[in-house]
Amino acid sequence: MRRVSRFVVLVAVAFSGLIDRGASCAAPEAAENSKTSEIKSTQPITRKRAEKLKPAKKASTGDAASEKPTSKKSRESSVKSKSKSGDASTPSSELSISEKANAIFTDELKKYVSGGMVDYAAWKKDPSGLHDYLAALSKVTKGEYDSFSPDEKLTFWINAYNAYTIKLVLDHYPIKGTKTYYPASSIRQIEGFWEENSIELLGKKVTLEGMEHDILRRDFLEPRIHFAVVPAAKGCGRLRAEAYGVKGLNEALEQNTIEFLSNAKNVRFDTEKNLIYVSQLFKWFPLDFATAVGLGKRFPPPTDDEIVAAYILMKTPEAVQKNLSENGTKKFRVVYQEYDWSLNDTADQPSSEPPGSPASK
Repeated sequence: MRRVSRFVVLVAVAFSGLIDRGASCAAPEAAENSKTSEIKSTQPITRKRAEKLKPAKKASTGDAASEKPTSKKSRESSVKSKSKSGDASTPSSELSISEKANAIFTDELKKYVSGGMVDYAAWKKDPSGLHDYLAALSKVTKGEYDSFSPDEKLTFWINAYNAYTIKLVLDHYPIKGTKTYYPASSIRQIEGFWEENSIELLGKKVTLEGMEHDILRRDFLEPRIHFAVVPAAKGCGRLRAEAYGVKGLNEALEQNTIEFLSNAKNVRFDTEKNLIYVSQLFKWFPLDFATAVGLGKRFPPPTDDEIVAAYILMKTPEAVQKNLSENGTKKFRVVYQEYDWSLNDTADQPSSEPPGSPASK
């Protein structure tokens, strides 16, 4: 009996040893996996990695997001903060240098912009915040810019254009020109406003003309930029009281476009005569709108007026579209209105209706 019991004990001990050895063999692999998992979960979410994680646009942006959640309130406070390090609750890796700089620009815009008009007189007294923003943009390297998402690259250039335009206006403010064919306070009174003034961005000098035509129009093929870049004129799109950001970019561009097209000074219909009175802006860049309405590759090529009419009809409110749908875009003749180059200054009186245009019917 004792021999049997001893045998049973020996077998049990041996079997226990096998289990222990099996566990010890698996442990290094498990530890390595745990270590690897830990490294992955604490890895900063770079823009390239974030792109791979799409379409998760909401709170879920990877393991790092689940390990260190950031509330909506803390995110908003970090964007509004001017501090270089950002809000303590938001990892600095989540905001790029341009996004952090945007907070500075937004602070300045909220001080001096209202209803799309700018208080240049007040801003000229203290342009330091604007200078800080432009200096921050100038520090962005080409390598950092290349790591940006397409949307962030777009916001970088829209904001740069608008900010540098304001800077140049402040440099010459108050503008008192003598050219009779432009308003006295217009930027068109300043020689070489677009072509001769430059700022260093991404390691090279660039003008406003270069930003708009060689970068924004060429690289992004986004027609709505024409209602987002603001050449300090009443005839252009509304200057927002905040910088363009990646979050809500599409909505912001669409809102600006609809607001521009809904303004009777920019677009008006005469259904009796089948006429559309539109801003001269469309006459300058008709081909930029072709792809958006499916006419980019049509053969025979559409006329400029056909492209413009199609885009405007596509973007008008549904109620207007229903009333105009029977006419068709080909039956509308486009009449280009005079562009209002008056400075978008709060000190100026509201501009009058463009001359030579009949009332909207």
